[in-house]
Amino acid sequence: MKVDIHNHILPDLDDGAKNWTTSIEMAKQAVDHGLKNIIATPHHLKNNYYNEGDRIKKQCQILNRKLSEAKIPLFIFSGQEVRIHGELLTHLKNGQVLPLAESRYVLIELPTHTVPQYTERLFFQLLCADYVPIIAHPERNEIFQKEPLSLMKLLEIGSLAQLDIGSLRGDFGKKAKKSSKLFLREGIIDFVATDAHDVRKRSIEVMSHLPFVQRLCTANLYQKILQNSNRILSNEWITR
Repeated sequence: MKVDIHNHILPDLDDGAKNWTTSIEMAKQAVDHGLKNIIATPHHLKNNYYNEGDRIKKQCQILNRKLSEAKIPLFIFSGQEVRIHGELLTHLKNGQVLPLAESRYVLIELPTHTVPQYTERLFFQLLCADYVPIIAHPERNEIFQKEPLSLMKLLEIGSLAQLDIGSLRGDFGKKAKKSSKLFLREGIIDFVATDAHDVRKRSIEVMSHLPFVQRLCTANLYQKILQNSNRILSNEWITR
């Protein structure tokens, strides 16, 4: 895996990196694990986190400059992990919400305990506007854990799914671990990512568990999952 599409490496924006020192340490971890690119995805509209597009782009520019000065061979692209809301399409068009790496792909976080009733309608609207919703860590959502078919319904209309590698080792509880294994075996995961927040508890070191992903899905699916992250950077269409 050369690209991490879900990462909280930018400092002082959310519950991720607390300062530039942590960001640099995370970058070094990323390089040690073979990453070439990271898409920074600060939380937006979750709890008290409010990170509009311009702010994120500015932080990416600063971090890329610091990485260049430190001769760390890693590039940071801009993105968001945006909480689902009814004005999402409007905010994409006016730049408040950022797609991943200026592509058509949008990383969307659902509430942990529910799936809003308007989700399917909103995803359909996004797809009609040539944006592709990527559901962040569906294995951690209680509705999808109980009713995997409700996730399938959203994927069938054209949205995609991103799994947190840490779910496979139980970082988010037994139910998330069980669902992550099921979703991989059933072939309904399109991306895996670190969702890294720091250098210890929720770090990029989780990439050492990629062999778990490989064992749970077919060889073809595993290669496709790894390649899909690269396809975002080139804004290629990703199909299931």
